[in-house]
Amino acid sequence: ESTGLSKGFAFVEYQTREAAAEALKQTQGYKLDKNHTFQVNTFVEVEEYMAVPEEAPAIVPPEYQQNEDLGSWLLDEKARDQYVTRWAEMTEVYWNEPGQDKLEPHYGKRGWTDTFVSWSSHGRYLVCFHR
Repeated sequence: ESTGLSKGFAFVEYQTREAAAEALKQTQGYKLDKNHTFQVNTFVEVEEYMAVPEEAPAIVPPEYQQNEDLGSWLLDEKARDQYVTRWAEMTEVYWNEPGQDKLEPHYGKRGWTDTFVSWSSHGRYLVCFHR
């Protein structure tokens, strides 16, 4: 039809469960033409569809639990700053340690982003940009 909706339905009974299962296996998803596919629903599925209540129960979201303190580095006892470097696929976060000859990354991750990272406006977290 021009509406694109189903052209109808049929109820079919089989002598055995095995015959019904084989018919389901053979016909489910069968392409009738380029715009129509044969869809099979068992009586058990129809009963489940009919048992769905008219109004959905209210969804209660889980209680929020903060995983980590994003501002903990702001309370560094040495009042150090952090900075981030990107090279190849590697992103590393360092503490600014005045007077230290060799800096070791505080955190590093390969493939963290495929373009670049930037500190958030308040400096609490890194923003990762992707294509």
